[in-house]
Amino acid sequence: MTEKDEIQHQLLNDDKMDTLIDHALWSKQFIKKNIRILLVDDVVQNIYFLGKLIEINGGKSYAAKNGKEAVVVFQKNNVDIILMDLHMPVMNGFEATYRIKSLTGDKFIPIIICSAYAKDEIIAKAQACGADDIIEKPVKQDIFFSKINSMIRLKEFYEKEKAYAQHLQKEIAERKKVNTQLIEIQKQLEVKVEQKTAQLRQKDLELLEMDRIASINTLAAGMAHEINNPLGFIKSSVDSLSKLIHSFLDNTDCPDQTFSNRTDKTFVRINKGIKRISKIINALRYFSNVNRTDFAPVDINTSIQETLELLQSNIEKRPCITTKFPNLPKFSCSGVEIHLCLMNVIKNAFDAVLYQENGEICISSQYDEKNAQIVICVEDNGVGMSPETKRRVFDPFYTTKPVGQGTGVGLTLTERILKRYGGNISMDSQKHKGTAVTIVLPADET
Repeated sequence: MTEKDEIQHQLLNDDKMDTLIDHALWSKQFIKKNIRILLVDDVVQNIYFLGKLIEINGGKSYAAKNGKEAVVVFQKNNVDIILMDLHMPVMNGFEATYRIKSLTGDKFIPIIICSAYAKDEIIAKAQACGADDIIEKPVKQDIFFSKINSMIRLKEFYEKEKAYAQHLQKEIAERKKVNTQLIEIQKQLEVKVEQKTAQLRQKDLELLEMDRIASINTLAAGMAHEINNPLGFIKSSVDSLSKLIHSFLDNTDCPDQTFSNRTDKTFVRINKGIKRISKIINALRYFSNVNRTDFAPVDINTSIQETLELLQSNIEKRPCITTKFPNLPKFSCSGVEIHLCLMNVIKNAFDAVLYQENGEICISSQYDEKNAQIVICVEDNGVGMSPETKRRVFDPFYTTKPVGQGTGVGLTLTERILKRYGGNISMDSQKHKGTAVTIVLPADET
């Protein structure tokens, strides 16, 4: 016995080695029942021998005499493992292995090369074509079952890994879907928070402005009452004085005509001043007597005129004002709110031309019959606005006026009030060229 034979004998009969053997692999039967094996060989005896061996052990075999036939049989049948000869007519085992592997897709179908030509170069070429293992001819039963069972285990492992990967992909897809939903919910919550914050900020602005207006209205009502009573006495006294003077002049034998004319002019100026004061008092009454909550039809032209009267009474240098007020339909609203909007816009126009040499303000109204809208335009040739100021003009608390002269909430509140009524406000302005403000309101149905 040679040294090589002796070592082989020791390895095969080592009791310690036997305890380490996995008998599911070192077995003379298949570890999977109903295994389906495709046998590809141009030698009929080889197919017959292996086919019988497979069937005796509970498997099923399919046969092909060459590579081309093997491809057809593979496409028509569901096989688990392929035993492929290399040297065959029509199509050899290399090409058949390559073609079958290209047809398997994401399935793992082991191909075991079964050939008498088991040189290293041939094995490498077969593996490059897609072969998974090799059995050297003539086939020994122990090696045959060992190779088949190894491929079965490898195939089961591959299928488990594939199922696990699919499960992970499904779980990842579900998590992505959940994450997308959570992101969408977060966005919706952020929008709702922003909306609620904006609503609360608007309420704060409205309360702030309404408190200020309430104070002004209270002051206006008190002033109107306190001034109106002495003004009535003055007017009555002036009328009585005028009558006395004219009676005295009528009873004089030689009346002085020059004195009479000067007296008449003086009384005309006095009455003109009294009427001017009366108009201001009426404007104050109009502002102070408007109910905040009650909606009623309002004449926009009257509201604009009253606003102008009140603003002009408080300034020394009056700009040139032109107005154009055609007949308009009524607009139902809370009077104090629409007066507040007009006051904010027109007051800004007055401030814009305050230091202009030839300050001009044009206020017009018209009825857009097609859209059933009242359109108010307030234009001035004042200082105008920069693009940055124009962009931020409706932002809360933004103002270009000095500290103590502006709150920065007037136009913000104006825009929100108008939108609440279904109207809007727009502004066109250029630096040093002036500003045009357009207010659009829905008219009442006629």
